[in-house]
Amino acid sequence: MVFDRSWLPALLASALVGSAVADEPCPQPQPAETGRRSPTIPVIPYEPEPCDPNRIAPASKEELGSLQGFPDRWRIVEAIGIKENLLDPYHGHNRLKGDRPMFGEDWYLAFIGISDSVFEPRSFPLPVGGPVTARPESLNTFGSPKTEIWAQTFALETVLYKGNTTFKPPDWEFRFTPVLNLTRVSADERGLLRAPADAAKLRYDSAVGLQAAFVDRHLRNVSPNYDFDSIRVGIQPFTSDFRGFLLNDSMFGARLFGIRSSNRFQYNLAWFRRLDKDTNSGLNDVFSRGLSALRDDDVFAANLYVQDWPTLGFFTQGTVIHNRNREGGQIQYDDNGIIQRPASLGVERSGDYDVTYLGLSGDGHLGSLNLSTSAYYAMGHAERGTFVDRPQSNFANPGLKLIGIGADFDLTPTLRVSTNVNWLQFVDTATLRIARAQGDIDKDIGLDASIAVIWRPMAIQNVVGRLSVATLVPGAGYRDLFEDQTAYAVLGNLVLTY
Repeated sequence: MVFDRSWLPALLASALVGSAVADEPCPQPQPAETGRRSPTIPVIPYEPEPCDPNRIAPASKEELGSLQGFPDRWRIVEAIGIKENLLDPYHGHNRLKGDRPMFGEDWYLAFIGISDSVFEPRSFPLPVGGPVTARPESLNTFGSPKTEIWAQTFALETVLYKGNTTFKPPDWEFRFTPVLNLTRVSADERGLLRAPADAAKLRYDSAVGLQAAFVDRHLRNVSPNYDFDSIRVGIQPFTSDFRGFLLNDSMFGARLFGIRSSNRFQYNLAWFRRLDKDTNSGLNDVFSRGLSALRDDDVFAANLYVQDWPTLGFFTQGTVIHNRNREGGQIQYDDNGIIQRPASLGVERSGDYDVTYLGLSGDGHLGSLNLSTSAYYAMGHAERGTFVDRPQSNFANPGLKLIGIGADFDLTPTLRVSTNVNWLQFVDTATLRIARAQGDIDKDIGLDASIAVIWRPMAIQNVVGRLSVATLVPGAGYRDLFEDQTAYAVLGNLVLTY
């Protein structure tokens, strides 16, 4: 059934602007009822309610018919006294946050400014500097394990989009996200921060990257519930599964995506070409390298999310990803003068490779238990191996088994404590024994334990502070590789968002 709501703007206007004062501001007393009454029912004298002579009477049908409705909902906001405030998006409407059209009837502009500050003192096994060490008589395999990182990142995300996005995706979306990163890193050993032997133990660096630059076109709606198909082309973030276990990157490419059955099913079909990163910040190195930042490394992805399957409150996802790399024979050093391709390990010769991943992931709750899990099967081949100069199955690595458990405690609406413990084990240590020219290496890595405090002083996501501590309780395999070197990290993080 379709209801006629043509009267709504006029009624709302009447409620906002009021009506004329009634001809009779206060009702007149009514005469007492005459006639027979039951002798058992007492007569209650009529007492009129207190009346304000300046009261506003409801609008009559004639008055409602003569009023014109608001041409758009922005006039309603203005009529009730809410003013525009460009600096404070929480008290007043703000056209810089997409609260009203920037131009035309439905073209909106949204600016999102982010400041991300990080301080991280940490300790993990590092090789001694050898002939360039700054610590004489340190002849051991491992040197001082301590490093310290200060990092400041500023991001300005600009989004221009068209369409009423209250219940449906935008018809057009243009997104541009440049990022500035400033870092200060110190280490006790030489040869770690930069390759030259005379490099300092302190490194300052800055970088500008481009993390998003794409156009998104809404192709069609396929149901009254705004199930849709859209296509996105350009530099865009993509996460292959719920936690980015296999792939979490911002790459250049094209992605067809959409939803079905009132958002129960979500799908992605995509091709991406990976981008070279700035060495120290990890940002897409597009501004300094231009088109040469595009690597000969392609990713083809298809996945499907299903909500409430196999039970209510649980998401299941199937994934197929193929990685085609044609960078064999290339030689590349990073900005610190350290070789990246080929890997400085084994035969030190790179080769092309192809690998396909078949994955099944889940995220949600089973009753009172929250669960996040991923499993992938990889198949493929490389032109030459890491340790042998002939074709072999792709990726010579020891593999990893990880089982973790964690708990979150919401102490107040603004304070959360998160804890996590993971058990880590190698699958096969044969490649480690070859790389280290070492005898038996146990599979047990140890227990990784962490605790984090998250504070949102305003109970919103615009100000978020984090302080976390993580350490590794070493197992036999870790001690075989790194002796009794300690491993810990302390992370302080403050994120401000406009």
